[in-house]
Amino acid sequence: MDTAKWIQIKDTFWVVLELPLAERSAVLDTTGPEIRSAVEKMLASHEQAEGFIDKPVLVQQGIAIDDASDEYLGKTIGHYRIKKRIGAGGMGLVYLAGREDSDQLVAIKLIKRGMDTEAILKRFLLERRILSRLTHPFIARLLDSGQTDDGLPYFVMEYVEGLPLLEYCDDQRMGARERLELSRQICSAISYAHQNLIVHRDLKPSNILITNDGTPKLLDFGIAKLLETESENTATQARIFTPEYASPEQLNGMPITTSADVYSLGVVLYELLSGTRPFRSQTRNFTEITNKVLTQAPVRPSSVISGEPSWPLARHTVDDDVKPQMEAGKFHISPADIRYLKGDVDNIILKALRKEPERRYASVQDLAEDIRRNLVGLPVTATADSRTYRARKFVKRHSTAVFAGSFIVLTLLLATSVTSWQAIVARRERDKSERRFDDVRKLSNSFLFEFDDAIRNLQGATPARKLVIDRALPFLNSLAEESDGDDSLQNELAESYRKLGEIQGHPYFANVGDVAGGILSFRRSIDIGEKLVSRNPTNQEYKINLSKYYDMLGDMYLAASYDTPDASANYQRALKLREELRDQSADDPLILESLMVSYERVGYIKAKTGELAAAINNFQASLAIGERLAASQPANNRFQRDRYVSYSEIGRVLHSDGKYREAIEQFDKGRTIVKDLMAGRPNDVDLPRMGGIFDDLSANAHIQLGEFAAATSLSNNALAAREKLFAADPTNVLAFGDLTVSLDTAGDLRVKAGDAAGALKLLRRSLAMREAALKQDPTMTLAKRYIAISHNKIALVFRSQNDLPMALNEHRAALNINRELAGADPTNLELRRELSVSLQGVGEVLGLIAVKERDRIKWTQARELLDESLGIYGEMSATARSFGADVGKIPELKAFIEKHEPLFTS
Repeated sequence: MDTAKWIQIKDTFWVVLELPLAERSAVLDTTGPEIRSAVEKMLASHEQAEGFIDKPVLVQQGIAIDDASDEYLGKTIGHYRIKKRIGAGGMGLVYLAGREDSDQLVAIKLIKRGMDTEAILKRFLLERRILSRLTHPFIARLLDSGQTDDGLPYFVMEYVEGLPLLEYCDDQRMGARERLELSRQICSAISYAHQNLIVHRDLKPSNILITNDGTPKLLDFGIAKLLETESENTATQARIFTPEYASPEQLNGMPITTSADVYSLGVVLYELLSGTRPFRSQTRNFTEITNKVLTQAPVRPSSVISGEPSWPLARHTVDDDVKPQMEAGKFHISPADIRYLKGDVDNIILKALRKEPERRYASVQDLAEDIRRNLVGLPVTATADSRTYRARKFVKRHSTAVFAGSFIVLTLLLATSVTSWQAIVARRERDKSERRFDDVRKLSNSFLFEFDDAIRNLQGATPARKLVIDRALPFLNSLAEESDGDDSLQNELAESYRKLGEIQGHPYFANVGDVAGGILSFRRSIDIGEKLVSRNPTNQEYKINLSKYYDMLGDMYLAASYDTPDASANYQRALKLREELRDQSADDPLILESLMVSYERVGYIKAKTGELAAAINNFQASLAIGERLAASQPANNRFQRDRYVSYSEIGRVLHSDGKYREAIEQFDKGRTIVKDLMAGRPNDVDLPRMGGIFDDLSANAHIQLGEFAAATSLSNNALAAREKLFAADPTNVLAFGDLTVSLDTAGDLRVKAGDAAGALKLLRRSLAMREAALKQDPTMTLAKRYIAISHNKIALVFRSQNDLPMALNEHRAALNINRELAGADPTNLELRRELSVSLQGVGEVLGLIAVKERDRIKWTQARELLDESLGIYGEMSATARSFGADVGKIPELKAFIEKHEPLFTS
């Protein structure tokens, strides 16, 4: 066949492929018989294909498609040397490659030679654009991109070592609950893509790899769709997907929304839990699959593997696809699992598989929430609500208590037929029961307060503290139902929930990392505390306690979700209560200390919103009270602690304002207090932690002053102390976070010393730890913020080595996160500032690449980012809320633009 005819066939194929089935014939009628025949064969072949790349990268299976004739093997593309081919499809290739200046392995994806039509190039570049917007621990990351020497585009991906979802679950002999837990993590990745206006459109088990440590990685956005840019035109939607996992609207060629991914995820869950898909075709014929999806109702997953009746079918046997797997030991679903699937799990999956998009879950997040509720025994939205249903769920969650209650009811019924002397016995038993209840209450309080206070500052105490939560929480929830009307007991209960919240996830105490649990516990304390104050408006104890609960919840909002307005509102409520108390009792140490804490919290908010002078005033007011209390009670270690916290906060604000020498003076004062306290409390883990904080803060100030020897000494001290604390208790969230900060500081100093390799090692370790924290709790906003900081720091290392493509990738990863965070909390100037830093980073590096390549389009893109960064700095300056450390940013950015702009204006 000559080249001209082949080009005509290719072009016709891509035109026809983008049309609905009913419109294809009319176009093919306009071509000759030879071209029509060739295009029809290509269309038939395409319907059997998996997509751009037929198979994912499977390392543990040893898949390697090495071909001695492959032109790329052994060659270098960009910074990467090709090692072997690991994936191939009708349109593209994937290679395993190694970065030449390190031992990093990557996957490089590029278009097959001869398949670089306009349609495929457009799709390939769109996939690259989509991946550049996604930074999530459960999505394979884009690392780099470019063009080969002969002009073919490529991009470089994180190399994922693992097994496909179904194989991993079977290999690990995972039961139904474990599979559902894993599916929640997959949901978080898909939900994140949706939040970034991206629909995957080809979700299936082979596009989800699970690494050796159990981390899911979502792959292949080759046919993904950008909601914000792609118009919905039925006549131009390409039918490029895997039919067995496609939604009815995809098969019909209808407009696609995020609901299509909800449906596909339902198919994945169905197969994950039943071993087979809801609709199958031995021939994989598109028309047959479409007919089944559009006209048939799926069998309940539990019925597929149990052989029991499932409406609308009368009865069937164990599915033929599943039986060989079960007999071969490849599909591990036990009889207990089958019983577990019946009811709620069946309903969850079937709701996701509804044919009408509006009847499915409104979002993947809603689907994930129903899975979570099922796993903890709560009612789910997929099952029709009724009193009987909710009662049944309650009984399952509290079977022991319900049995005991039933026994009591039975006893009471029998008691009506016995003689009166038994009433006397009953009264005696009741008195005994009340005494026992009081004893249990005291024991619980002792366990929650005295026991935890004794162990919380000891190294390695986190597992024991989790046990405290597990034992105390059920009792407190039970007590809450019984104690209404007893103010004394209610006050005790509110304090217990407050203590529990601290252990669960309060950011300023050693905690076990349960942020959501901590927020819930503090809210319970507030609910109880507000009722107590309302009933007892003159009771100082209740007011002091309620003010504490407001503070604690504000801390959680600020640290966990960067919800500055809600944090500020809670801090102001606490301050109002405390000022009222001070007016009543001006010399009460307890009231003064609580007021000092309020000034500290309000100062913290002022610093976040860029009101630095107001922040300093509040911190100094707090310090003044602290000095007064410490002087009156020198032996009170808590008052001494309050002083060093004030010094640290004043120093931080001065550092943000560019007053580094004054900041160091404050840090030195705080460090002195810590050292004095350590002499008398050698086992208190909080003191060496605070010493590390002061060392790190001082080190960063010395770096800004160019005093690298002093900075290195302090940084080494902090890193050594924090490595020791983390090694002693790796599950302590505070020790974990502190260590990542010290790794950052040490990495910065390695860059200053010209040790790029050493810097990357430290900074990448910090990044990996933060990504692990986000994996454990995807809602932890603080972890996202620090992941962005890590990416920006790594970018600066690459810039120091003039590796602009890698620097650009890291800055972009940071920018994606910072846009999300700043958008969620626009009043937080720290987040706005960090967004501006990322915009500047991407803009400058992209600008340098544009200069190097004389690329006017890239320079235009760079200017847009730089102008946006300038706008934020200017906005902060205009409102007198800029940070002094950023004073030079505007002239620095303007100088960069003025230097390079003439190259593109002449």
